[in-house]
Amino acid sequence: MFIVYIFDQPAFIADTYTRRLFTHLGYNRTDTYQHLQSQVTLPADFTAEMAQDFHGLLDNFGKQYLQHDGDFEKSFFSD
Repeated sequence: MFIVYIFDQPAFIADTYTRRLFTHLGYNRTDTYQHLQSQVTLPADFTAEMAQDFHGLLDNFGKQYLQHDGDFEKSFFSD
């Protein structure tokens, strides 16, 4: 996470909410930051600002739909 926010380098941040989301979406090996991060490749033109925005969107989604059992089923990703 530091690389994105402190050093302004694009990176995929596989924090807790992101790992929970990707688990719901059917990804395997989401148990650690490193396992999930190794499965995701960002586009070559992905900027640090895009990475920050993407992480913010995932974080907000997680706060709304991934904190409690059953909340994910209320999200637009469910189905």
